[in-house]
Amino acid sequence: MIDPVAARAIRGWLAGGADLELVVVSDSMVPLLRTGDRVVVRPASSEDVHTGDLVLVQTPERYVLHRLISRRLWRTAGDALVWADPPLHPSSIAGRAVRIMRNGESFELPAFPLNRLAVLRWLGRALVVRVRIASARVARPRPRRPA
Repeated sequence: MIDPVAARAIRGWLAGGADLELVVVSDSMVPLLRTGDRVVVRPASSEDVHTGDLVLVQTPERYVLHRLISRRLWRTAGDALVWADPPLHPSSIAGRAVRIMRNGESFELPAFPLNRLAVLRWLGRALVVRVRIASARVARPRPRRPA
């Protein structure tokens, strides 16, 4: 569960219209983001984000920075993950990542619609993994029943 004080502080900071600098604490967005990278998040609502954007989402347990893969179903996913996150309510979107800082270098994230390519790449990789899992199940020999 997210610390309520921290959640209020983050929401308050973004509600004030100020950019927020966060440190990446997982590898769910590799290769784009790595543990220890710093990301600048700009306040945004569901109307401000597009498929392919990296969005900061508040879940009941934590804040997550993942790629928005569907506005129709409001789904996000980590670039390094095979499965998508559960559907979310549009009001849980708190911001959009605009800059990444790593090893003293800083670069702006490409804006919509360039991020759609990343979504297509993720969907393609997820499909390949699911096909491999399904084919492994079919190829697995079934145990024989005693006669």
